Amino acid sequence: MLTQAHKQSYLAKLEQEPFREDQLRDYYNAFNEVSEPDSGKPMLDGVRAFREALAQVDENAVVLLVIG
Repeated sequence: MLTQAHKQSYLAKLEQEPFREDQLRDYYNAFNEVSEPDSGKPMLDGVRAFREALAQVDENAVVLLVIG
């Protein structure tokens, strides 16, 4: 569940951070001990989706984020 407190803590950082597909790919591969050359795009898409969901939160609404 994403709340107003999460939005206040993280949204500005997510909007300013220049996430790069190659860096996310390298992180994913190192963390999972795999070699997936195309893993950066879904990771970048996930960051964008998270940022968009967080932007929808306000004092009257929370966002329930389910990762499957």
